[in-house]
Amino acid sequence: MRFSSLVVALSMLVSSPPAAIADALSAEQESFVTVTLASLVVPIKCDGYEIIDGGLRRFGDAAGVVDGDRLFRAVIAAFSAANGGEYDRGDLVPEVTRKLNEVGVQIPKDGKFKSFCQKWGGMLIANHVAQRK
Repeated sequence: MRFSSLVVALSMLVSSPPAAIADALSAEQESFVTVTLASLVVPIKCDGYEIIDGGLRRFGDAAGVVDGDRLFRAVIAAFSAANGGEYDRGDLVPEVTRKLNEVGVQIPKDGKFKSFCQKWGGMLIANHVAQRK
């Protein structure tokens, strides 16, 4: 009897759509993930910006993101994986990785960063995560 219950449970899990297996990110979590990605990219690609210590944590707290530390680790892991760096696989969160892939296409690859830096740098400043040097 136990074996048949296990088989039924496993078959339901395997046949479930991915959305039923993993919870989608809330709008606040998506915003936090996007701002976290910006906080990684803007200081590297854009001159004149520096990250404010504790700014990202305050942004997450103000937005109601209670799992900011977990999401931050997931962004770092996904960013590192995408850029050939080392990462802890246990930190990956599929929804975060997909959001980074979706948002990451906005990052220019050809060195034309002026409008990107204005938009994303401005977003970081507006959210008190970065400031001008």
